[in-house]
Amino acid sequence: MALHKMAPMDAAWFHMDGRANLAMVTSVALTGKPLDFDKVKALYAARLADFPRFRQRVVERGLPIPLPHWEDMPNFDIGQHLHHVALPAPGGERALQQLLSDIASAPLDRLQPLWQVHVIDGVGSGSALVTRFHHCIGDGTSMTALSMRLYETTPDGPVEGAAPPAPHADVSDEGWLGSALGTLGASARAVASTANTAIDTALHPQALVEKAALVVGGAGMLMTELLKPDDPQSPFKGEFSLAKRVAWSAPVSISEVERLFSVPAPGWPRALG
Repeated sequence: MALHKMAPMDAAWFHMDGRANLAMVTSVALTGKPLDFDKVKALYAARLADFPRFRQRVVERGLPIPLPHWEDMPNFDIGQHLHHVALPAPGGERALQQLLSDIASAPLDRLQPLWQVHVIDGVGSGSALVTRFHHCIGDGTSMTALSMRLYETTPDGPVEGAAPPAPHADVSDEGWLGSALGTLGASARAVASTANTAIDTALHPQALVEKAALVVGGAGMLMTELLKPDDPQSPFKGEFSLAKRVAWSAPVSISEVERLFSVPAPGWPRALG
């Protein structure tokens, strides 16, 4: 079975993953109406077809030091990655936060492709769509770009989406997402046009400033992270633990944020000379 060597940056993220420090990217989308689980499953099956990483698992091969590689999953079944649950009674925001905390605390099965989706019924008048994927597949920015491929800008779009043009002939292993973005349908490209710079570096944003890490198989990035000083204490952080806690605030207007940051702190100079 063909193997594809994992890019060094991604390999570093894969090895940094641990039981108390899950290297996962989790997103939650709330809908105004209940989602049809079968339609969600069909949409993901159709629109993820352009992205091979979602059908590949990670295996470590090579001597003297085994390195992570991508391998096509034998008998891949997308049904193993999509889960349908209901919010426990009596429902409400607290119950949703607890369920999301439980989901975020669970490691992914390393014998499978490293991603999963949960459709949660009974969330207000609609549903919650929870997407989890390992950071070695991509970061939050790259998954924002991926969402442009998955979701329509208008309701009732076809499951298959717009027919993509032919992919680029030369597709590097590190640029699979960027190349796949070149196959976006018209609606997704319209959204992506406002974020071209971000999309160009979506998969490896740190590569612009950490080229040396690519040469030494991710070791440079790993050492950089390990040698950083400890983060300052903050009320938003605690000790690492197995259990994760998910929470959020009410929406905050951008104008209010701008107003707060435009007011200088006591003793802070109002102008820099």
